[in-house]
Amino acid sequence: MKVLLTTTAAAAFLALTLPAAPVLANGNGGCQPWEWWCDDDDPVPEVPDCDCIPNALDVLQNLTAAQKATNTIENFKTVENVVQSAVNIGNSVSISDELDEIPTMGDITQNAQGWQWASNYIEFGGGGYDGPELELDEDGNLVGDPTQSALNAVNLINVPTLGTALQNNTTAQTALNTARFEGNTYFPYWYGDVDDLAQSATNVANSISAAGFFTFEDCGCLEIEQNSNSMQMASNLISGASSFNFGSLDSAIQNATNIANSISGSIPDVDE
Repeated sequence: MKVLLTTTAAAAFLALTLPAAPVLANGNGGCQPWEWWCDDDDPVPEVPDCDCIPNALDVLQNLTAAQKATNTIENFKTVENVVQSAVNIGNSVSISDELDEIPTMGDITQNAQGWQWASNYIEFGGGGYDGPELELDEDGNLVGDPTQSALNAVNLINVPTLGTALQNNTTAQTALNTARFEGNTYFPYWYGDVDDLAQSATNVANSISAAGFFTFEDCGCLEIEQNSNSMQMASNLISGASSFNFGSLDSAIQNATNIANSISGSIPDVDE
């Protein structure tokens, strides 16, 4: 029996997919004295024991907050080798599988509302921007830190094993990166070249990562419900190197990502 849901109908669907429970015959033939409609030969169904994970670690996290992280560099002619990182994280559960004693995870509930704002801003003039040479791995991913990195994350679960989880999110998320040229628009018309600039803007809401999930054949206790009703905005901007198009842009990487309701891991096979 395996159930994995990311909709509000999780509980209702779970009830429809449970396996038939084993039956017990009692000394009364399955009927009580006042149940005149009952056939004495009818068996009484056994109620499955759904206390699935004894002595487990239960987690409840509630977040109602406004989070804002900003970095700003402005009024410079030349900007070189800058790293800006703006990060907001709310409601995070992370347990390493390398601990000597890994706690057994039970129910995890995370509720988040409010807003998150992460932004980076660089303003340069006639000298432009000159960063370290960009290097990519075999998968095309950037090696090293990007010039500007904006991250908003809410309701994160990263545990070795997981039973039941509920994630609710109504958090508005905005991640912005801006590299803007501000030079003279009059003679001598400043301009600046942009070399090797990388930007990464990411919003994550309701993310679950587990090496394995608890499943129980008799009571179907694996239930994961994720609800996200919010706005996500991830943006990267590199403005022109001059108002007269004299400047040049060489080697730029931009990555904008929005993730909502993500589950990764493995579900073991259970004999039905």
